[in-house]
Amino acid sequence: AEYWEPKYDEIENLIKNYNSACDYLPKLVNISKEKIIPAEDKTYNYIELADINPLIGSVNQIQKISGANLPSRARMKIKKGNILMSSVEGSIDKIALVDFEKENLVASTGFFVFREKELNKETILVLLKLLSKIYLKREAQGTILTAIPYDSLNRLILPKIDRSIQSQISQLIQQSFQAREHSKKLLEIAKRAVEIYIEKNEKEGLNHIKE
Repeated sequence: AEYWEPKYDEIENLIKNYNSACDYLPKLVNISKEKIIPAEDKTYNYIELADINPLIGSVNQIQKISGANLPSRARMKIKKGNILMSSVEGSIDKIALVDFEKENLVASTGFFVFREKELNKETILVLLKLLSKIYLKREAQGTILTAIPYDSLNRLILPKIDRSIQSQISQLIQQSFQAREHSKKLLEIAKRAVEIYIEKNEKEGLNHIKE
């Protein structure tokens, strides 16, 4: 029913009138349907919907699971630089850039997996986050577990962002990810300093921070 709401037409018209033109999503972005066949003796790094931080577009955590114990939905083959987007309407804001290298990375079949083509990975991330709730969700179908089918991606239109703008977007996103990693390290240092302070003394705790 939401497909016909006027707001979706308005958004699409804005995209069509974008200065640098527009095109259908598959012309600008690679859609990967590559899947794995799990090997029971391998360990996999698994990402599911709950592992995504929708606020900053990152993967919060990964789960190490043996091939013998992988859930049946853990089949999407992914690698560093891929963008994951939930295909389930209720969690369509679960969008993230995989910015790390790990062996045997696999994601839930509840994700679409996108790769660079005419748009770079950071620009894809920003566009999907911007348009997910106000445009992409119009393609959701179903009743109980409403999902976006693969073939509906062919109907979605994205702006063709100028290369120079894409480069700037890339730099900003990379800076934000680096800042996130730095803040994580600072938090770990602070936590360890408190542990040392509790276990030993204040001086050693402060020394840990200075190191």
